[in-house]
Amino acid sequence: MTGEQGNTGVEKVLLDPYARAVAVGANYAREAVARPGDNCAHAMKGMVVYPSAYDKALFAPAGLPNPVARAWIWRSRPSEWDKCDCPKKIPYLQSLEVTAVELLPVQQFDEQDAPPGLTNYWGYSPVAFFAPHQGYCSCSDPLGPVNEFRDMVKALHRAGIEVILDVVFNHTAERDHTGPVLSFRGLENRAYYILEANRASYANYSGCGNTVNANHSIAGSPDLYRQPDREPNRSTNFVTCHDGFTLNDLVSYNEKHNEANAKTTTPGRMPTSVGTATWRGRPMIWRWRRCGCGRSGTT
Repeated sequence: MTGEQGNTGVEKVLLDPYARAVAVGANYAREAVARPGDNCAHAMKGMVVYPSAYDKALFAPAGLPNPVARAWIWRSRPSEWDKCDCPKKIPYLQSLEVTAVELLPVQQFDEQDAPPGLTNYWGYSPVAFFAPHQGYCSCSDPLGPVNEFRDMVKALHRAGIEVILDVVFNHTAERDHTGPVLSFRGLENRAYYILEANRASYANYSGCGNTVNANHSIAGSPDLYRQPDREPNRSTNFVTCHDGFTLNDLVSYNEKHNEANAKTTTPGRMPTSVGTATWRGRPMIWRWRRCGCGRSGTT
């Protein structure tokens, strides 16, 4: 398919932005895809999924959603909830009276979108907004991630536990003008991304190389978005999060300290002074294996 990257014509195999499943072959190479010319041997490819072939019974049993005012949220990386481990963890969550599990990005992302020698571990680098990440699947079947994700949600719902998804809609793994042509850039660059005045550079409001052109209001805290029908418990507010500024940093420094990502403590922006933190909204349990939630990868 012939697409467009800025003002340069390119010929690439492009991933369908609406694909429900993505095949990432052993030959996928981000560096090779970023080079000019044919990328067929190294590209991600969309898969056809037939939704009617899956039994959707008990996806939302009686009693869900749980009352927001009594919500306890358990935050976790999706890889910890594969088909084999999910049934083992549900009783423990029930013993803690957890009412919802919030999963870090489940959408297909590019694990190679990282500095040399590192792996994109957290998933904040999406390439397909409607497809579950293949790397979280316990089998090699390209359609396996779809059914395993469905099975996980169904099992949690049966236990009376809701599933909340942390989604990434403000940028993609295609990054800036030096990044690969995977999908959106090749289909309609000017429509999918916010471009600078010269139409050749990408507006980097996300801190991740590009910014999706989705100019709509964002719902959130009532002091920022005043709506009389939205109470404070309709949103979840964080003291700190995993995006390069941990709770340990909050009580120790006035600036970010995540040098391990090899990006000089980027991505994103952070005020030079944190000031006084205020806790509002519903509580969240941050689940991870080690203190400081460090990992030899990128955010």
